[in-house]
Amino acid sequence: MEREKITIYLAELAHNGFGLSLNTIPLGIGSVGAYSKNKYGNQIEIRLFRQFEDLMNAISDLPPHIVGLGYFTWNDNLTLAALKCVREISPDTLIVLGGLNITIKGWENTTNNVTSKKRKPCDEYARKYDFTLLNNNADIDIIVHGDGEVPFSNIIEKMMDSANRLQVKSQPIDGCTTLVDGNLLAGKVVSPLLDLDVIPSPYIMGLYAELFERYQLVPQVESVRGCPYNCTYCTIGGNINKLRKHSLEYIKEEILFLKDNSPNRILRIADSNWGILKRDVELAEFIRELHNSTGYPSSLRVYYAEKGPFENVRRMAKTLKTLLPLNMSFQTLTKEVLKNVKRQNMPISKVKEMVKFAHSNNISVSTELISGLPGETYQSFRDVFLETVKLNFDSVYVGTLYLTKGAELYTDRARKQYGLKTKYVLLGNNITKLNSRYVIDADEVVTESNRISLNDFWGLHKFNFFIFSCYGAAFLKEIIMHCINYQITPLDLYDELCERPDCYPFFNEIADKYMTTVKTKYFDTREELEEAVSKTIKKNGNINEFSVYRQCFYRLGRIASSRYKHLFISDFVKSARSIYDKNRNKNEDDKFHSILDMLGDLAIDVIISPLEEVKKEIVRSYNYDLITWAKDDYKKPLSGYNLKKTRRFSLCVRNINEHRELSNKTKGWGDLEKYAFYFTTVVSSNMRRLIKYTHREDSAIIE
Repeated sequence: MEREKITIYLAELAHNGFGLSLNTIPLGIGSVGAYSKNKYGNQIEIRLFRQFEDLMNAISDLPPHIVGLGYFTWNDNLTLAALKCVREISPDTLIVLGGLNITIKGWENTTNNVTSKKRKPCDEYARKYDFTLLNNNADIDIIVHGDGEVPFSNIIEKMMDSANRLQVKSQPIDGCTTLVDGNLLAGKVVSPLLDLDVIPSPYIMGLYAELFERYQLVPQVESVRGCPYNCTYCTIGGNINKLRKHSLEYIKEEILFLKDNSPNRILRIADSNWGILKRDVELAEFIRELHNSTGYPSSLRVYYAEKGPFENVRRMAKTLKTLLPLNMSFQTLTKEVLKNVKRQNMPISKVKEMVKFAHSNNISVSTELISGLPGETYQSFRDVFLETVKLNFDSVYVGTLYLTKGAELYTDRARKQYGLKTKYVLLGNNITKLNSRYVIDADEVVTESNRISLNDFWGLHKFNFFIFSCYGAAFLKEIIMHCINYQITPLDLYDELCERPDCYPFFNEIADKYMTTVKTKYFDTREELEEAVSKTIKKNGNINEFSVYRQCFYRLGRIASSRYKHLFISDFVKSARSIYDKNRNKNEDDKFHSILDMLGDLAIDVIISPLEEVKKEIVRSYNYDLITWAKDDYKKPLSGYNLKKTRRFSLCVRNINEHRELSNKTKGWGDLEKYAFYFTTVVSSNMRRLIKYTHREDSAIIE
């Protein structure tokens, strides 16, 4: 008699109450499914899911033997709600959880035979967490630790040899933990796969076919898995630091498949440190050649290796410069804070070298910062931002510190050590309606620490909005650099704007309305947040006022719109003029004002108004050599670059196709939805025009 085929449903659920909360292909469940399908062939049947309703409908139609759920911070409550529904519909289904919300190695192997000095905070946390998760959620049969491919295939093997799910969960399974009679039962630690090519491509295998048909999700490819670093706010490095990789041929084949089959033309490289291997240069060259010959991908999303090898990153950035900026994430530059979070940035001397290389090759340079890290103060974070500007970065994006399960900062030890206090907020749109109630996955944001008071936190929140508005995409870079030439820093501009709000009404009105809205959306408990969100939805039918990101992006969209950007720029120009006039000497250069006005007019043209009709090129004439000024790192006043005669400059959109595609996609959308989509999709270097000489063979460019 032929053995019954094992039916398996794998899901990494995204919220969909108010738009899909994640717009990417769920790479993890695809890899797990492909590995198992390759191992067991026709003995198993696998389907992948992104949405709750699709999964439940499938279970109702054909109850599976196994349901595997990807369990993360962004779908925590949704996943726990889903497993209860799975159990109600199909009592005999084996329910398995894996993902970054699960401890990396499991308590058996992180507490035994490890001296207290070597034991990591997450190791101490593991046993308590594993037990609490399984004990409080009886519907969970098994949890999978770390990379899921091998442990999940071990579960399938046990299922094939067992009569029912209870028999499966009553025995130790390598890479997994279960709860039996109130006691944790764990298998041996599974060594991670070093050759990722043993995992067939889930794309080419056809596992994503249903998702491609129904949703235009951004495909992701993973050439290298793992991170050699141990940042305490992050879960990617954790306890598995060894890099594992696919072959270059494997990744090329996947990308070619996506070119022909993916409805979404954006491509994301999922590596946490792309460029860490020499062969990544060849992959970058392959992508560039493919883009030039076919237009695919239309744009690219990557995280470059943060500490080198620098030559690899330089070559890759030069190859891909029209598709994305060269990003060097700092998170902070404060030495004490870097030590606290176990992070090492590249030396400042190397940063300067990389920035100079980028600008000499017409490449935009960006960085990312996190406010509120342990040891950071209000003033030290302001100083960090100022330093990034003086380092001549073209884009500075800022995020606030929030805690994620599995990260060291999430543990009780870290919270106590740094005095971390938190509130709950809805940063994005992690809401799903299930029957008559809303399931919400709130973000736990650090609002106080040993160094930051609650008032400091709100001050940083407003300051971060200032950073986004003027420097998130370098909207006002030329104005800011002009001011720095006269010892007026962006911190001076911010203080002037805030201290005299009546003089600068547009910025203060938009920033104050943002802060007034946001301040009321942070709650002491998840339950308070969920109740408030539910009431607002019943009243307004949407979550617009509750999503912090949407509120920020809506206002950034207004700032950059053709209707309002002249008002935004005017406030900055007036604030700079006021500071200069208060500090100037009578014998000082009197060209400050005229150049400031010229740069204000330039900014109006440089800022690309989101999702409006965009001309690929605008030609303007100026009396100053903007190109050489930028090449000299803005070290001298622009007045020293006066031209003998007026010169024409071309203000160009770097990637016009990206704007056209997004404009077509968002037709008919409301402003808030359009702006939220724009600022989460377009790369910073493509939010403003690049400046170049016209009728010059070298086509020198500044960002």
